[in-house]
Order: sequence, then structure tokens, then C-alpha cells
Amino acid sequence: MINKRAFLILIGLIFLCGALTFDATAQTASKKRTRRKKTTRVRTTIVNPNQVQITPQTISLEPEIVSTAEGSQTDENSTNSTQNTELSSGATTNQTTENSNLSGEKIEAMRRELLKGINEQKSLSNLEKLSVAEERAENLRLQLANTIEKESNLKARLEQITYQSTPENIERDTAMIGSLRPEQVRESRRKMLENEKKGVSDQLVQIQTNRSKLETAITSADNLVERLRTAVESDSTANDEEPATKPVKPTTTPENANPNSTGSQPQ
Repeated sequence: MINKRAFLILIGLIFLCGALTFDATAQTASKKRTRRKKTTRVRTTIVNPNQVQITPQTISLEPEIVSTAEGSQTDENSTNSTQNTELSSGATTNQTTENSNLSGEKIEAMRRELLKGINEQKSLSNLEKLSVAEERAENLRLQLANTIEKESNLKARLEQITYQSTPENIERDTAMIGSLRPEQVRESRRKMLENEKKGVSDQLVQIQTNRSKLETAITSADNLVERLRTAVESDSTANDEEPATKPVKPTTTPENANPNSTGSQPQ
């Protein structure tokens, strides 16, 4: 019996708690509904193309205050961003121009060094050619001197043979030779002198031909030496005088001319 009563009391408590919970939930929902802003809808009913019926329920005539603080802040941020972009662009352009100028100066320096190296190589080549030409001209002069000496000796020998070939000299030279036939001795002496004279004459002609060739070669060698000396002197002068450096003009653009001139700015 006691258990039955306890059970009924427990069921009653459960129903009571449920009722209280439902009431609290209903009150909360009612408060939320009252807090919601009532919006007024304007319905437009088109009766015909010429008549339009508008049923306004609530129209507020109070002036609406529009805040421009956010718009001004946005415009200011946009202006600052534009200025920063233009300044960055101007700085980048200036840096590019400076790099271009440095590259131009490096190219000019490399060109000068290359030209200097070419001139030095050309000067060394001309010096070598001049040394060879001078040595050749000196050798030709030595050969000419020897040729002239041989020519002088041959001419002297030819004059001597001519003198010995006279009949008086032949007879005098053969008179000391004892022979039963002196005519044959004199004839033999005369023929020997004639043969020797012919050989000396041939050698003299050859020597004179060589002398003429040597003189022509020496003239050409001297001309070559003179030209090479002039070239060497010219190369030496060119190496002493450094080539003038052409100034590299910086490229001026509207951006790097005045990076801060961004037109009229809003105050």
C-alpha cells in the first residue's frame, strides 16, 4: 500500500515538473517573438497597366542618418594603397634604371679592355714582324757586301788575265820554259788564259745578277721595315691614349621622373 502511494506521488511530481518546464519554454518563446522587429511589407497589386494600387501600412517619415565614416576610411585606405603602389613602382623603375646604367658601364669597360687587348696583340705581332724584317734586311745587306767583294775580286782577276793574255806577256812568261817548240808552249799558255778569262767573266755576270737581285730585295725589306715601324709607333700611341668613355645617359620615364607626383590628392 505504501509502495502504491509512493508510486502515485512520483508520477505526480513528474507531471508537475513537465508542466513547469513547458510553461518556462512558452514564456521564453513569447519573449523572443516580442523582441523580433516587425517588418512591414508593401504589397503592390497591378490591376491594369495604367492603375497601380499600393497599400502601405507603415511609412517612416523620419530622416535617415547615413554614416560616411566607413566610406571615408575606405577611400583613404584606397588612396594610401594607390600611393604605395606608385611609390613602389617608381622605386622599382629607378632600381631598374640604375642596374641598366651599371650594365652599360660594365659593357663599356669590357669593350675598352677588349680593344686594349686587341691593340696590344696587334702591337706584339707588328713588333715580331718588324724584328723578322729587320733581321732579313740585315742578312740581305751582308749578302750584298759579300757579293760586292766577290765582284771586285773577279773584276781584278779578269783585268789580270787580260793583261797576261797579251803576246808580249805570253812570250815573256814562256821564255823561261825550255822547250824545242816554243810556239806550242805560247799557244798553250794563251788558250789557258782565254779559258780562265771566260770562266771569270761568267762568274762575274752571275755575281752582278745576284747583286741586282739583292739590291731589289734590300729595297723591299727597307720599305717593309719602315711600314712596320710606323705601325708599331701608331700602336704604341694608341695604347698610351685610353679611349674616351662615352657617358651612359639614364633612361628617364614619367614614373621615375617624380615618384611623389601622384596628382591631386583628397584632403
